[in-house]
Amino acid sequence: HAGAECGHYSTDRGADRSGGGTIALTTNITEPGADDCAEESGEHHERVREDEGPAARSRSSVEGLGHPRMVTRAWHTGRMVSTQMTVAGAVVERDGHLLLVCNRRRNGAHDWSTPGGVVDPTDASVLAGLAREVEEETGLVVSSWEGPLYEVTAVALDMGWTMRCEVHRALEFDGELKIEDPDGIVVDASFVAPVDVEHHLAECFRWVRDPLAAWLAERWTAADQRTFRYEVRGRSLSSFEVVSVSTG
Repeated sequence: HAGAECGHYSTDRGADRSGGGTIALTTNITEPGADDCAEESGEHHERVREDEGPAARSRSSVEGLGHPRMVTRAWHTGRMVSTQMTVAGAVVERDGHLLLVCNRRRNGAHDWSTPGGVVDPTDASVLAGLAREVEEETGLVVSSWEGPLYEVTAVALDMGWTMRCEVHRALEFDGELKIEDPDGIVVDASFVAPVDVEHHLAECFRWVRDPLAAWLAERWTAADQRTFRYEVRGRSLSSFEVVSVSTG
């Protein structure tokens, strides 16, 4: 999905999930200058890899970026670990309701997002990987797509990761909702009424929530594809700030 699946700053930290506060726009991204930031980021990623162990099939070394599952490519740049993530997210609607999945994180927290996740090297294409993720998480089989509707890039300089997410809309699909996530992350799925979507996404990260809210409000087509870019500041996802860097 990580339907994760899908950056922003200078706001109250509590608002980074809840949506409160004023978003400050900027066009500059600065490189982290302190060695201790780089060292802590590298140590953080190393600890996560040790915690994950070899059995983690497709869970990200940076969990919780908005879609249920993500796989990363990590390498050292000096003392900084750089982690690149490519994910895809799905907009699936039925009778005017939007499909959302509930993700159970390792710390016991739950959040809702659109379905999606990593595009594995064995997938024939981005859409093949996205269709596989949607079926694994929800039981629905998508046979036709429109998109991408938009792309999201989130850059966490202090934590040393970059995420790129394509979001596509399902045009044709079959099946009934069935929760059999092989990774045990998705624990519920539901077609949510428009009036309830904002409430469900209240705990979702803004780089997932904000672009989706914009599309739901304006409903542009793939011909008018938009891009969203976010900068994430802070050394952990439990304590960070987000700035909307650019949209287009």
